[in-house]
Amino acid sequence: MSDVLERLLAPVTIGQFRSDHAGRRHLRVHRGDPHYYDAWFPAVALDALLAAVAVRPSELELMHGGAPVPVEEFTRLRTLRKGERERELDLGRVFEHYARGATIYIDRLDHHDARIAELCRALDHAFTCSLLKASVLATPRGSQGFAVHFDTHDVLVLQIAGRKQWHLHEAAVPLSAYFQEYRLAEPPPAHSHVDSFVLAPGDLLYMPRGLVHEARAVDGEPSLHITISLAVHTWCEYLETLVESAAARDERFAAELPAELLDAAAALPVEHAECYAALLSELLDGPLALAALDDLQRGFAVSRRAARRGTLADLDALAMAEAEARLAARPGVPHVLAGDRETVEVVAPERTLRWPASHREALRCALSGEVFPAGALPGLAPRASVELARSLIAAGLVVGAGRPAVAGGGS
Repeated sequence: MSDVLERLLAPVTIGQFRSDHAGRRHLRVHRGDPHYYDAWFPAVALDALLAAVAVRPSELELMHGGAPVPVEEFTRLRTLRKGERERELDLGRVFEHYARGATIYIDRLDHHDARIAELCRALDHAFTCSLLKASVLATPRGSQGFAVHFDTHDVLVLQIAGRKQWHLHEAAVPLSAYFQEYRLAEPPPAHSHVDSFVLAPGDLLYMPRGLVHEARAVDGEPSLHITISLAVHTWCEYLETLVESAAARDERFAAELPAELLDAAAALPVEHAECYAALLSELLDGPLALAALDDLQRGFAVSRRAARRGTLADLDALAMAEAEARLAARPGVPHVLAGDRETVEVVAPERTLRWPASHREALRCALSGEVFPAGALPGLAPRASVELARSLIAAGLVVGAGRPAVAGGGS
């Protein structure tokens, strides 16, 4: 997956990015190549996406002068069969607002474009994020979409077409957490200015979370850019998971707090101080910490989108070759192999799969990354081995070893 990140950052190396910029300071890459991102999202792709009416009203926002346009102004109600009503996009009104200066913001572009889904899945593996998604913003010439703000996640900006003027200011909340307010009560002071520049087609901008910023399409040309949001896993999230995991496994963590602890004038009684210390010690010592890490790993795996590119071709190839088909684990797909004496389970993107414990070694082999014949997984008869291989292909965990496996694939 690192080759995708290398291309995205070039000529800056991954090592330089991680040591000098990631989570620390912004990075601007000027390339002078307006077609640099064409393989991922050519400028004409947005028109095609909107024309297909694939975007739901909940995924599209219109922003004008830093303020949102009310959803009623660009959607309409339609009546369903049972008399229920739901909103749908009115593209004519969307385009009217755009013509008057509104920015079109489409969230979860990675759910609608296979190339962007592939890009996000590769970056997801490189950054191990709790959430990674892509959005696209089309801004008319001379207009500003979002007001000055900061994000609670890291951001990559890919300038697809047109040019955009950016102004960056010192971080309002360095390494801001997801629960912190990202709107500013007042404009940033002049002395907080960090950098100003224009992004041109093919350029890249990285901003760590907390960095205050605003952008406006330059006069004379509209702007189209993709924003990739990188919500990286943090120690805060791990500790939250640790406490929740402890409460599910040890009733002492779910017990009611003594009333006297809520009395601001009261000192902490010795017996409660000892209980508090004991609980902290239990949290950090061994089994509970490992259980929380397991919960975090499982949550990470199952929350990813399953890889689907090439699945039909692989299932057809398996149907023809049966036991002789040569397969391998799909690169970069997170999973957790676990279970007990009776069952073995694979926690995978979008689902958890279970088999009898007799399949454990076969699953270890299939998910190891090594090429294997579909009918020769250890511990299983040829027919059972092929059936297991078929299930793993359908789940997006295994691909045919005879074809190039695109990292993660499209969705």
